[in-house]
Amino acid sequence: MKNLFLLVGMIFISSSLFSQDIILKKDGTKIEAEVLEITEKIIKYKKFNQEEGPLRSIGISEVISIIYESGEKEVFNDVKPTKKEDRKADNNFMFRSGLFLDLLLGYGNVNINDGYFGFNGEQILHNHSYFMLTLQLGNKWYFGKSEKWRPGFQATWFRYGIAIDPQNTFETLLAGSKSFSIVNIGMCNAFKLSEDTGLEINFTTGLNLEVNFYDDYFGGGLAFTPEVKYRHKNLAVGVNYSRIQSIEPNKSSDWDIISLSIGAKF
Repeated sequence: MKNLFLLVGMIFISSSLFSQDIILKKDGTKIEAEVLEITEKIIKYKKFNQEEGPLRSIGISEVISIIYESGEKEVFNDVKPTKKEDRKADNNFMFRSGLFLDLLLGYGNVNINDGYFGFNGEQILHNHSYFMLTLQLGNKWYFGKSEKWRPGFQATWFRYGIAIDPQNTFETLLAGSKSFSIVNIGMCNAFKLSEDTGLEINFTTGLNLEVNFYDDYFGGGLAFTPEVKYRHKNLAVGVNYSRIQSIEPNKSSDWDIISLSIGAKF
């Protein structure tokens, strides 16, 4: 009797192993499914553990083979994806090229050299701290076909920042330091964490102009801007650091700015 129960148990386990279809994808993942229909371009199926769930589909171009419940195996030749499937793949929010807009709120520290020297012959430097409000607009272009990480090119068309002194808010808001970065360029990297989330690591550099009527200063510099963003679909939050190094020979205004960013990609 004991052997009979053991035999029945083995038959039950064996039948359960072959009671589902297995879709093997080209990226190595397996889908436990009930295959319902195969057309020229797609496979329609339901997930094995969701018999009452939604009807799903996958492009044949993404599949290597199907192992059916009976044990029969069907292998698919290389099928080139249609242009529509290509567009759908590229429409993943992380890897989609497009326009982005960010608002940055942060803290800025500036060292100002106004060209004056002390009695000991050393240059006189002034240090100030500000609340920073910045807006930036640009484009991203990603390359490659990887589903985990793609590098790209980023152009920040303009970056406009306002420095606000908490002790003199109204006057510095109107006449204080304003910075303009135009066409800063660099690299961007997108790392896909899940279907809806990802991580960006970006870096741009370019010319920055500063106007400060309050301190009677106008000058140019180079901006270096690394940033890290956590993205959920088309929205993102992150940390942005900017180093603005003055290139003026006699006067200088060198900034270090760290900000929290919130933005969207379109």
